[in-house]
Amino acid sequence: ITEISMAADTVIHRRTELDLRGNTVVLLHIAKDDAGRTSQAKGQCDLWEYVWASGQLLGELLFGLGSSDCERHGNLLAGRTVLEIGAGSGLAGTCAAMCGAILWQTDLVQDALDLCRLTAEVNGTLDATTFQTVDWHKPYSLGQQFDIVLGADVLFFSRSIGPVVRLLWAALRPGGIGIVVDPGRPNSTDFVSKAEDAGFRVQRQHLDEVATETWSLKRATIIVLLRPKDLGQVNAAEVPSWSAPLLEAIQQEQERFKSLYAGRKPSGKDGSVLE
Repeated sequence: ITEISMAADTVIHRRTELDLRGNTVVLLHIAKDDAGRTSQAKGQCDLWEYVWASGQLLGELLFGLGSSDCERHGNLLAGRTVLEIGAGSGLAGTCAAMCGAILWQTDLVQDALDLCRLTAEVNGTLDATTFQTVDWHKPYSLGQQFDIVLGADVLFFSRSIGPVVRLLWAALRPGGIGIVVDPGRPNSTDFVSKAEDAGFRVQRQHLDEVATETWSLKRATIIVLLRPKDLGQVNAAEVPSWSAPLLEAIQQEQERFKSLYAGRKPSGKDGSVLE
């Protein structure tokens, strides 16, 4: 893919094909005409374009949940409504849509959503995806709630922790599940505390030195949040019947990561995508 116009000074420079759980996901990278730099080597303002390893880990997890070949649970994502926050390059949400989810991809940056749209088109998920700009610091305005909310590496600013928790509570339907993958930032501890204070049931798993052939992380934190029907049910053992299999499958996927990938020395810097 070359010379696909996205904005006045931006064109598609190249594409990366990622193999996640046996599934090929195509990501597009843009380049500025005046600099010729790709989205893998640009400045701070373009971090939304980078293919972060947290998104690749979350993508692997989602393909595990959405595998129709899995004898344990089958495809748990088909027909589910999924919201991706801080979509950036759109990797995690695209993986969910490839598994049959009905996807909303959101980001503060319109250019990010333009890139997500092109990525959805090249992966065949455009018809299943809605794109919307969202500012975490403003009142929730999407007008609906979702079965699942995804976030990969969205806890980088401490001032955003509270807004992200409030967004998750507003966006998830009762019994809904949030999945947040973080590269072990200190902010994740504050996020878990604030989420529990808000009423979420929270499970957190830390993994050290996680590496596959295409991505690596020195550390990773997988945070799973269940939104109860009301605050009074936060400690209740009962889980809605539709979300119970999802929670069980997520736990199984976490154990899979731990057994297959944890403890392997990363071959490159965190977040690298092999060329």
